[in-house]
Amino acid sequence: MNLRTRLAAMLLLFSFASLTSAQDKNAPTPGDPDMEAAMHAMMPGPEHVRLARLAGDWTYTSKLTMEGMPPEETEGTATITVVMDGRFLHEQSEGTMMGQPFQAAKLMGFNNGSRKYEAVWTYTMGTNMMTMTGTSDDNGKTIAMKAEWTNEVGARESVTITYRIADDDHFTVTLGGGKMPDGSAGPEMEVSYSRKKK
Repeated sequence: MNLRTRLAAMLLLFSFASLTSAQDKNAPTPGDPDMEAAMHAMMPGPEHVRLARLAGDWTYTSKLTMEGMPPEETEGTATITVVMDGRFLHEQSEGTMMGQPFQAAKLMGFNNGSRKYEAVWTYTMGTNMMTMTGTSDDNGKTIAMKAEWTNEVGARESVTITYRIADDDHFTVTLGGGKMPDGSAGPEMEVSYSRKKK
């Protein structure tokens, strides 16, 4: 949908809302500053531009550490694309974990309204969706998010996921801070991405 069509759709939507909500004196009308701000908030901003620099093909190495077990190091590949007209990143990746092959699909973006980064991760190793939200204190170079999900036995779990973007060709994602059902420390994981050379 091009910008002109999107603007026309928004004008129609706001016009309909004002007609059906005659009692709402604060309903936006064309030309109102509130409507202009809403239109601006719909568009990708500098945070989206910075995220878009991660688009491309990647290889990664993953190190999984669990208490009482030797660290497991594996390799995999990922393709990251910009979707929804620059608003989100979509990652499709595959690799192995604990000797089993898996695929992952991840969607990540920046919410202009909440001023927070948001993401949803899914894997073939489970049926849950891991949802997360967080912030950055250094213009998107480091993004720390709290991730939550319900595991296969119905219990709620949470971990901290941190993106550290070194440059356009290297970034790492760390996962940790979770707890096992018995209260012991949960697994720690670090995934190091390198852009594939052309």
